[in-house]
Amino acid sequence: MIIFFNRSIFNNQDPNIQSVLADILVKLMHKNCQNHFIDTQNIKDIFFDEKNRYNFNNTNIAKEYLGKEQKIGLQEYITNIPRRPITNLHKRHLTDFTIGIDSSLDEIHPNDAYKIISERSKIIVENGINDWKFIQGICQKYNSGKTKRRSIYQLIEDAIKNETLESDHSGGTGEIVKIAERWLNSNRYKDIFRYKLMAIFDGDKSSQNNYITSK
Repeated sequence: MIIFFNRSIFNNQDPNIQSVLADILVKLMHKNCQNHFIDTQNIKDIFFDEKNRYNFNNTNIAKEYLGKEQKIGLQEYITNIPRRPITNLHKRHLTDFTIGIDSSLDEIHPNDAYKIISERSKIIVENGINDWKFIQGICQKYNSGKTKRRSIYQLIEDAIKNETLESDHSGGTGEIVKIAERWLNSNRYKDIFRYKLMAIFDGDKSSQNNYITSK
């Protein structure tokens, strides 16, 4: 995912928001979150002064909600972001959202943003063994060589290996909707399902050009 911040969120004085922002920044440093990209273009001055010196440690968020090791780790993480640029390919194929509190702008509240970053994503398939192996096989095939979307397939494969992306078996006809609705209504994905859930299924055919539509 590509994560944007509404810069005004860092000026919010609500202790709960400051605390969860600190949690988000710490979470993003974690190994299992390396498939997320942060766009820091509009918040560069939150982390750096006019002479491009890192100064986030002087903010209230850092002073009140980050430990010494977390501050060191965050500085290294933020200063290394330019070495991992967001490409046009990423922008075309990765989901993005903005962390903020203005719902009219479709911003994601920090509490929900933390859940999006922390929870595993799930692909609902008809056959949890064969279909999942097929998806893994596609990633393995196209993440090497000169494939146009190589970096995207690599991100998917990494997420599978890190178990931040997993499958769920639905059992085919009639069941995929039930499984999807169960997850849609779960506490785990409440309010964030559009960022974390996907269903993949194929169509049955009675012949080469005729789909079976009665099921």
